[in-house]
Amino acid sequence: VCGNFTNCTQTITVNDQSGPIVVCPANITVNSNIGTCNTTVNFTVTATDNCGGAVTIVSSPASGSVFPIGTTTVTSTATDACGNSSTCTFLVIVRDAQLPVITTQPLNRTLCVGQSTTMTVAAATTPNAGGPLSYQWQLWNGSAFANIAGATGTTLSLNNVTLPMHNNIYRVAITGLCSTIFSDEVRLIVNPLPTVVLHPQPYTSLLPPQYTSILAQVSPQGGTFSWSYNG
Repeated sequence: VCGNFTNCTQTITVNDQSGPIVVCPANITVNSNIGTCNTTVNFTVTATDNCGGAVTIVSSPASGSVFPIGTTTVTSTATDACGNSSTCTFLVIVRDAQLPVITTQPLNRTLCVGQSTTMTVAAATTPNAGGPLSYQWQLWNGSAFANIAGATGTTLSLNNVTLPMHNNIYRVAITGLCSTIFSDEVRLIVNPLPTVVLHPQPYTSLLPPQYTSILAQVSPQGGTFSWSYNG
């Protein structure tokens, strides 16, 4: 009340500890460019900050990058003026515009020992895409498919099949400009040659007017029969 006074000061520091809110686009799906195995993809990532000010956004890979066929994860990081950061991710999916298309699948084959057959596949590239095609027939070895040496055409010839080839499983790998696809898996069935035992019933020798029948006992059963007499 007499006018005497004393001052004091206090420093209040307000720290921004909240990262920006960063928004990535939805997953992007595009086709590769014809004649190449990639394409350029542009996208936009946005961010806002509770304190305002400039926000720096860095994406890896960056917008405008060349993306290969397949799926690539893009990570975008937004950093505010105080050094706080937030991230978001999305996928860029590049489809092969020249992916081979199988028009005729190979088929299962059933043979007898010593017979021969041919398995066939037909394929083309996506319409108007062009590009080369190569073929490689493969055989299942019990744990994986292995390439068959020299079997690089649209047909696979199996000559004079043997009983150990029974239940062999085959497929063909078809490679276009960028990607490889696989045909259906097909099976080779190899039956043993039949054995025939003739059983005359009830007689093995005849006097007029006797008659007898001859039974053909065949293993394995089935098939068709053609009888001959004296050769």
